[in-house]
Amino acid sequence: MAVNADAMALAGDGTWKVGVVCDGVSMSPRSERAARIAADTGASILAARLRAGALPETALADAATRAGRAVAALAESAHAAPASTYVAGIAGQGGIWACWIGDSRASWLPDEGAGMALTEDARALVGRALDAGGHDNVTAVLLAVTA
Repeated sequence: MAVNADAMALAGDGTWKVGVVCDGVSMSPRSERAARIAADTGASILAARLRAGALPETALADAATRAGRAVAALAESAHAAPASTYVAGIAGQGGIWACWIGDSRASWLPDEGAGMALTEDARALVGRALDAGGHDNVTAVLLAVTA
């Protein structure tokens, strides 16, 4: 039986919109549950933090951290942990913000004009870091992607 391990959650008010998209990692147990929990938790935390006046960057970091903890709580053991990618975005009058964990990416698709990538695949970041100066740069990129 095929299982759809993708999940999405949206929230917002008149001043901003948030969206979270998660793709469950198919090789992990209950990846569909991980994606749903991550998307719902992320969107809920983003909405609450923005309503409370948090900066978008702070709200994104808080939401990603809480979504990760919610998914980790599903683990039966260290060897049976569900997993999901995570992409969150905020659009408002002050701009657009995005964060991501894993190999899913975010793009901005305006009503008019050309779209643009907001995030990059971690493999591309690591490749550029190697080209720019070796292992110290790769370590910095990996820490930034996993933070």
